[in-house]
Amino acid sequence: MDATFCFILDIMIQTMSKSRGSWGSWFEFLFSALGSMVGLGNIWRFPYVCYRNGGGAFLIPFFVAMVVCGCPLLFLEMLYCQYSNLGPGKVWIICPLFKGIGCGMMIITFVVSVYYTMIMGWTLYYLTMSFSSKLPWVEHSFINSTHIRYS
Repeated sequence: MDATFCFILDIMIQTMSKSRGSWGSWFEFLFSALGSMVGLGNIWRFPYVCYRNGGGAFLIPFFVAMVVCGCPLLFLEMLYCQYSNLGPGKVWIICPLFKGIGCGMMIITFVVSVYYTMIMGWTLYYLTMSFSSKLPWVEHSFINSTHIRYS
């Protein structure tokens, strides 16, 4: 046998012998997967992108691309990691050419968590400021400018 294959088999046997957590039910997994797929950017940016690219006509190629490319890649990633019992950092040991993909996934997760922290900070700021008697965004807003009011 090839030395690389033996190394991979050894890692898989070691990780399979460790006890791993599992989902309590199918709904827990579904909501966890949905939570990781649908972010804040999708919620507030999708209507804008849909409007800018043709409205309802944009939905047809969007759903076709999602079904043809998005869903198979998502299932491939989830099932591959699940059945190999390796996380995203080590699952690419099987093909050393793609070793950076797992590291890239972890870096992107870190960047997204920083991005969400900033958005949550803005949300908390505007939430606390909305309880004050004088709202700071009423006086100095572009929406309240004379150009918008009288156009």
